[in-house]
Amino acid sequence: MKPAPEGEQSAAERTALALAQLRDVNEQLVISTVRAQQDSEKSARELSLLTRAAELDALTSLPTRAMFLERMTQAMSTARRESTRLAVLFLDLNNFTQVNDSLGRAIGDEVLKDAAQRMKISLREADTLCRYGGDAFVMLLADVAERDDVSAIVQNIVGTLGRPMQYGAHVVRLTASVGISVFPDDGDEPSVLLERADAAMHRAKRGGTAGHGFHEEFVAEWATTHGPSSSADREPIPSQDAIAEREFQHLALRDANEQLVLAVLGAQAVQRELELANRRQSEFVAILAHELRNPLAPMSNVAAMLARVQADHPTLRKLQAIIERQVGHMTRLLDDLLDMTRVNTGKLRVTLEPMDLERIILRSIEERRSAMEVRLHRFTTDLPDVPVIVMADEVRLVQVIGNLLDNASKYTPNGGDIAVTLRVADSQAIITVTDSGIGISPEALPGIFELFAQDRHAVGFNGVGLGIGLTVVYELVLAHNGTVAAHSDGPGRGSAFIVSLPLAAPAA
Repeated sequence: MKPAPEGEQSAAERTALALAQLRDVNEQLVISTVRAQQDSEKSARELSLLTRAAELDALTSLPTRAMFLERMTQAMSTARRESTRLAVLFLDLNNFTQVNDSLGRAIGDEVLKDAAQRMKISLREADTLCRYGGDAFVMLLADVAERDDVSAIVQNIVGTLGRPMQYGAHVVRLTASVGISVFPDDGDEPSVLLERADAAMHRAKRGGTAGHGFHEEFVAEWATTHGPSSSADREPIPSQDAIAEREFQHLALRDANEQLVLAVLGAQAVQRELELANRRQSEFVAILAHELRNPLAPMSNVAAMLARVQADHPTLRKLQAIIERQVGHMTRLLDDLLDMTRVNTGKLRVTLEPMDLERIILRSIEERRSAMEVRLHRFTTDLPDVPVIVMADEVRLVQVIGNLLDNASKYTPNGGDIAVTLRVADSQAIITVTDSGIGISPEALPGIFELFAQDRHAVGFNGVGLGIGLTVVYELVLAHNGTVAAHSDGPGRGSAFIVSLPLAAPAA
């Protein structure tokens, strides 16, 4: 068989190439079509989820107001055609703000979600439940024949809500007030039925902590209580709109009264806080005067003795040491006061540089050693053999450890034990100052770092004290991005103060 001419072979190749390209184009077209269909289905699902999310309350997953009104309008149209009745229930949880105030909003939200689920279970499948706002809910009961049927459903809901709810160590029991309006007896518009159910709910709330009432009961009550004995002079029963208007005026007045009461209570709380602050300030001034006067007595005595002591007398050095010690005490006292002023005015500044923590601790010990020696304290240290580097302001960190040593020495009886340890754990340098002193009572321990805090059994022990040294420690440690904590097993059992600072470089 003869081979095909060169021209015919080229045409065949071109035809095969064109067919291959056509197959590729068809494959790409099919793939694009499948992908477009998948994208379309994904977009439809996302749109459905967004639409559903917009129709549901974010917290309870119940229908929103808009969705509830839409269902209510449809149900009213059906009821008109079939000559049936609907009931609108407006439910408000009593004293729910106390749950938020005492347990926090996180638990309050859980209570609302659990309450919504309990109400939903108590309703029929054809009924609709909506979170109207805050702790208020509305319900639409379809096809109700008698008022007793509605009352039975309401009592079931209130009883279900009254069962205990457990949240950790807290038990919550809910009560509710419910107002009821009926279509078409009480109105033929959704807004009117909701307003009258709301008004009936507030009347039920005024009648007790838990209860329910129908709107038409108020109309009958009005006719009974406002109708004179003479039919000629009888005041006409107001219209439904007039009743609703008066009810809303009453509610507005009640809300204004509530705000007034809250304002008065708030003013009383502020007054109590001011009185407490004024008392603390008076106590502080008295204590400050006492603290500043304490060093003056030995300094005055020394000044009188200096006039009678010869320049080369050995007593001169002791007198000088007394003056230096008392001046140092007053200087530290005034420094603490200035530091608290800087904290309160936002002017406290620290300059952080890499520092060897052991050197800072030794410097603090050296500055406070004389006070511990005067009181015959047994002092020990436990420091690592390698440098522990932290970002610190040397002067301020010396002040922190010095204040803790002063505190330990001041509240440890003569001959007691004081220790300083330094260790490294989890990228933190941990300094612990322990003592065998008078300890801290359990009720004082949580607020030991607060300004002017004084443990009751510590007042008067080895001097009064201002109660600011530990506050300065707390603020300075915080400025070093660290933490400080206090521990004690109680009065007479010593105490420990633990300072944690982030390492600037890993320790060996």
